Amino acid sequence: MISILPARRSGTGWSAGTFSVLWISSCANSEGTSPLPDAAGTTGAPAPDAETKPLRILIIEDNRDYADGLQIVFEILGHAAMVTYDGIAGVEAALREPPDVVVCDIGLPGMDGYEVARALRQSPAAAATFLVAVTGYASDSDRERAYQAGFDAHLAKPAEAADILALVNAARRDVS
Repeated sequence: MISILPARRSGTGWSAGTFSVLWISSCANSEGTSPLPDAAGTTGAPAPDAETKPLRILIIEDNRDYADGLQIVFEILGHAAMVTYDGIAGVEAALREPPDVVVCDIGLPGMDGYEVARALRQSPAAAATFLVAVTGYASDSDRERAYQAGFDAHLAKPAEAADILALVNAARRDVS
C-alpha cells in the first residue's frame, strides 16, 4: 500500500498541514511480484515494455513534499513525471510540453487550480490532457466548480495513492 499523508509537526504531536510522509509497505507479495499497479494498470507485472507506453504526468502542487512524493510514486511505476510548485509555472510547463495527465492542487500561489484548468482547456495543445484535482477543497460546490473549470476528476486530500493511480490508469485508456 502507498499512502501520501499530509502532516505538520505541532509541538509533540502531528496534525494536518505542511510536511508529508510517503508510506510504502508490502511492495512484494509471496510470488515476488509487486502488488502495486504498473504503468499499464496491472499488478504483479514487469516494468513497462515497448507496448506499454508510460504516461507523461505533470504534478502542480505547492506542498513540495506531497508533490515530490507523488513524483516518486509515478516514476517507480514507470511513468515520466514532472513537478511545478505554482499554477503559472504549471501552465507554462503544460503548454511547452503537453502532458497526458495533470494532477493539480486548487489552492495554488500565482494562479489557482481552477484557472490552470481553464487555461489548459483553452489551449489546443493541452485541451485533451486528463486533469485531476487533488485538493483540500472538497465540498460539493468545490467539486462542481472543479468540473466546471475543466477537471476530469476530483479527489479530496488526503488522497490515497491508489485512488490517484486508478485515475491515472483511466487516463491511459483515454489517451491510448
